[in-house]
Amino acid sequence: MTIVWPEAARQLVVAGDVAPVTDREARLAYGARTRYLQVLAWVNDADLAGATAELRRERWTAFGRERGDGPLEPPTTWGGYALTPLRMLFWQGATDGPSNRLAYERDADGGWRREAWPG
Repeated sequence: MTIVWPEAARQLVVAGDVAPVTDREARLAYGARTRYLQVLAWVNDADLAGATAELRRERWTAFGRERGDGPLEPPTTWGGYALTPLRMLFWQGATDGPSNRLAYERDADGGWRREAWPG
């Protein structure tokens, strides 16, 4: 997984083991999303991705008319994955000198080892 903050010249790369979450965890994650993101999970599919902007807005509006403002259950396509980090790599860029990276690697005992890496 990579998270980038271009305006701050920073990046985090996390590598590790990935496993599907339970149905309960997926439902909790869906429930924690904003209404916009919940509707997006229902409406935004591969067919819609290639449609015109007008058709995408029409489908969005139609979904709202059909479902109203009440609570939404997750679509059957909804799921999630949990990442257990084994390595985290923090990168910090600089325009006036070299960038650097800090690497954190999980040891066999569950602790973390830290190393400074060249940028």
